[in-house]
Amino acid sequence: MLYKIYSDHPSFKPVKFHPGLNLVLAEKGTNSTDGQTRNGAGKSSLVEIISSLYGGDLKKGNILKAKELQSSRFGMELTLNDKPLKIERSGYHATKIFVKRAPESLLQLSELDGEYYCSNENWVKLLGENYFGLSESVTQIKNSPTFRSLFSYFIRPPKGFDSPDKWFPQQSTCSVQVALTYLLKLDWKIAKEFEGVRQKDKLIKALKSA
Repeated sequence: MLYKIYSDHPSFKPVKFHPGLNLVLAEKGTNSTDGQTRNGAGKSSLVEIISSLYGGDLKKGNILKAKELQSSRFGMELTLNDKPLKIERSGYHATKIFVKRAPESLLQLSELDGEYYCSNENWVKLLGENYFGLSESVTQIKNSPTFRSLFSYFIRPPKGFDSPDKWFPQQSTCSVQVALTYLLKLDWKIAKEFEGVRQKDKLIKALKSA
């Protein structure tokens, strides 16, 4: 369970969550003018920060990579398999997850300037195992479901609501079918085999065209 999102940036207000359904709303006060809408209050930014803390790639355009925020730390408190965790991340150290509190056996940690961290790759691997039961035998298969491909259905980006079966517009048919069949506890390997058929069909059409 996710309990808290926080940051050392002076203007960031910590967000606390409770068991059950949590709704993030932007309220308008009695003195708010017509020009002071609920837009731009930070709801989408909060979703992006949570996604980044759950192992998202910090590419150009990510909020943590913004010039004004790159040196700031963003963190979250959560439980994973009933074990308390506290981790932090920044755009400056994009591939590192700084672990502030965790059981010793949970993660393989390295040290940097007196702080302990793990790679984002190992963090995502741990999340995949605990949230979706993604074992190494599954993730090593080509076109297999990954933690990020599954988790993105629950923490969708702003443009991720245009289609119910996609979390971004350009998502491939293979990615959609594999992820959804896995989440629905169906045989995702059948969906993976469909991709092989599609590729052969493309090859046949290309040969006919040639």
